[in-house]
Amino acid sequence: MCIIAVCNDRPLTKKECKNCWNSNSDGAGVAWINKKVVKWRKGFMTLDDLEKWYFELSPPPLPHVVHFRSATAGDIIPELTHPFVLDVIESSTKGKTREGVLFHNGIIMNWEMKLDLIGMWCIKHGRKLPPGQWSDSRAVAALCKILGSNYVRAQDGKWALVTPKGVSTYGGFVKSDGVLFSNTGYLYGGNVRYYYSHGKWWNDDDYPTDEDWWKKRYDRY
Repeated sequence: MCIIAVCNDRPLTKKECKNCWNSNSDGAGVAWINKKVVKWRKGFMTLDDLEKWYFELSPPPLPHVVHFRSATAGDIIPELTHPFVLDVIESSTKGKTREGVLFHNGIIMNWEMKLDLIGMWCIKHGRKLPPGQWSDSRAVAALCKILGSNYVRAQDGKWALVTPKGVSTYGGFVKSDGVLFSNTGYLYGGNVRYYYSHGKWWNDDDYPTDEDWWKKRYDRY
């Protein structure tokens, strides 16, 4: 279900980068702030390509955000790696924007319904739905353009929003020596199991196994 790394004070180490990739190997992307715009580069489909760019060719300035994808909606293609621009446009693998970009860790159920809202907005403004495949995260990024960036606060999962003003996170993140991680996949890099129960997704790190916990939280038990 992906992992987001918000690098405030230092870049990722090679071990952290490898661990994140090993548990989320469906592509990666990076965004950073340059003066009054946000730049991004994504579509790294191998660890070697990411490490060569990140550690050797074009190390991004601090702060920056790195995303490792585990595909849950849409195909495994460069255009569906994160981030996504806060706009109703085609998803490209590099560029710059004054709007901001969005990263997601999580799953949104029935996300296709959001495309109806985007389609209605396009009809109203005399525009066609942008080409390319869609995912839950891309749809939320487009709706943040239509409804405002606060829309992300009402969505499931964990998010990182990068605008020219800075980086904001939503949901629980783990702090590790100047880096915020959206889960603990950076520690071990193995395959993390996920469970859907009681209306949300859980992973091995946070799934409550104590039956009393469920009884306290849900009256039907």
